[in-house]
Amino acid sequence: MTEKSLEIQTNEMSELIKDEADMLMALVDRIDIIDDETDAKAKKMMSEISNTKKELKRQLDFLTLDFKEAVKKVSIPFKERSESLDKARKVLDGKVIAWDDIKREKIRKEELRLQKLEDKKEARRKEKLEKEAAEREISVEEVEAEKPIDFSPPKIVEQVKKTVKTDQGSVTIRRKRVGEVVDASLLPREYLKSVPDQAAIDSAVANGVTVIRGVKIWDKPITSARGR
Repeated sequence: MTEKSLEIQTNEMSELIKDEADMLMALVDRIDIIDDETDAKAKKMMSEISNTKKELKRQLDFLTLDFKEAVKKVSIPFKERSESLDKARKVLDGKVIAWDDIKREKIRKEELRLQKLEDKKEARRKEKLEKEAAEREISVEEVEAEKPIDFSPPKIVEQVKKTVKTDQGSVTIRRKRVGEVVDASLLPREYLKSVPDQAAIDSAVANGVTVIRGVKIWDKPITSARGR
C-alpha cells in the first residue's frame, strides 16, 4: 500500500466516522427519558457505545501492533544513544561551569587586589597633599589644584567571555538569577501553590470523614456502561 492510497483510505474512513458520529449525536439528542422504557433504551445505547468503542480499540490495536513493536525496536538504539549523549553533556556542563566559577573567582580576587592598591595609592596621595597644605598653610584643595591631573588609565582585568566559539559551533554560559528552594517549610504563603490534594480528600471521604472545611461532601452520580 502506497502512502497516497493510505492517505485516501484514511480520509474516507474519517468521513465515514464523522457521518456515523453525527447520526449518533442526532439520535442521542432525540432521546427523552420519561419512563422506564425510554430509560432502558438509553442504557442499551450506552452499552452499545461501549461495545463499539471496545471493537474500535481492538481493530486499532490489531492494525498498529506490528508497527508499534517495529518502532519500539528501532527506537531503542536511538534512545540509548540520546541518553548517553545527555549524560555526557551533563558531565561536561558541570566541568565547564566549575572552571567558569574558578576563573570568575580569580578575576574577583585580582580586582580586589587592584582596588586595594588603588586605595593605598589614593591614601598616600591625600596624605602628601595634607602634609604639603599644612607646611604651606593653605587648603588641601589649593594644593591639589596645583598638581597635574593623572590621565593614566586604570588597570582593567580581562573578564570571562560569555561565548566561546569552536570549530563545531559555540558554547555560551550566562548567569540567570533564580530562587532555589532549600526548605519549603520556611516559604511565605504567597510562594506556595495552594493546589487541593484531591486524592487525599477522596480517600478521607471514602473512609468515613463527613466534614472537611471548604469541601462539599455529597453522593455524586457516576455512570458506568459495559458492553458484552
